Amino acid sequence: MSELTEKIEAIEKDKRTRVVEEQYQKDKTKLDKLRLQTAKRNYAISALQRQVDDIPSRIELLQYQKRFEELHQQTGAVHTETKQFYALFNNLSDTKTYLEKHLVRLNSINENFKKAIVNVENGFMFLQQFEQLVEGARQSKVGIEKRRADVKANKDKLNDEYLKLVEEGRRYHSIVQEFQDECKKTEMLLAKCKDMGVKNAGF
Repeated sequence: MSELTEKIEAIEKDKRTRVVEEQYQKDKTKLDKLRLQTAKRNYAISALQRQVDDIPSRIELLQYQKRFEELHQQTGAVHTETKQFYALFNNLSDTKTYLEKHLVRLNSINENFKKAIVNVENGFMFLQQFEQLVEGARQSKVGIEKRRADVKANKDKLNDEYLKLVEEGRRYHSIVQEFQDECKKTEMLLAKCKDMGVKNAGF
């Protein structure tokens, strides 16, 4: 009788052990699944956090804007200086060309004058050549004046465009300032709403 009781107890103990083991395996499987889900969520959260960190803050954007404006001003200054050097070179080159032509004319007048004082025929030829030189000088003057007028007209046009761009720049800065002011107001309102939400939650 005692042997039978022992066997029954052993069988029941075996059953309980199997039940415990099965429950353990089920719980372990559930735990593994939960760990896997947690790892996936942590990975997704890390990816989102990296994306959030990649977005520059408003302060950083303002710093970028300030730096870009400084670089733009520096580039504009270098560009203006380079244009001035080109204009100076072109003016000096033109002056050199006109002086060389003037020197050739003076040398020609000097040589022909020496020949003209010898006889009357050479004197008439000298006068004709001299008139041609004067006419050439007049044509050069007309060309220079025309070029000067073209340069002045182009300068006036560029000046008008510059004034328009300056006005656009003022409007841009005014709009940016308004936008920044509105951003500050929005941040203040959001902070107030957040505080009100916390107070309501406390009640």
